[in-house]
Amino acid sequence: MLFWIQIILAFIAGVVWNKFWTTLIGSGHTLVMIKKTQIECLKMMHHVDIACGLALDMKYKYLDKAGFTDRNLDGERKLDEHVLNGMRTTMISTLYLSIPTAFSGIAKYSDWDSAMEFLKENK
Repeated sequence: MLFWIQIILAFIAGVVWNKFWTTLIGSGHTLVMIKKTQIECLKMMHHVDIACGLALDMKYKYLDKAGFTDRNLDGERKLDEHVLNGMRTTMISTLYLSIPTAFSGIAKYSDWDSAMEFLKENK
């Protein structure tokens, strides 16, 4: 009888150990995947930001050629900068909020500048 109790206890211990080990390894893989995914998303956001900047430079050149006054160009620049900052804030906050709360510690940024610094450190 003692033999069967030992076998059952060993089996239960094996099941518990297997569950623990699987959870530990799965969490590690999930952590690596989330970190790589957020870095790739930040790279994409950076490329979009650069492309928007280039498009805005072209816009200002064409507006200047079209005869817009300096005052009108400054107004356009301020408006575009406001829109671009809003887009940056929205992208970063959406990415930050999409990370599961259990892994929120890997996102060491809260705004555009700190996110770009995080990207530089983790490329």
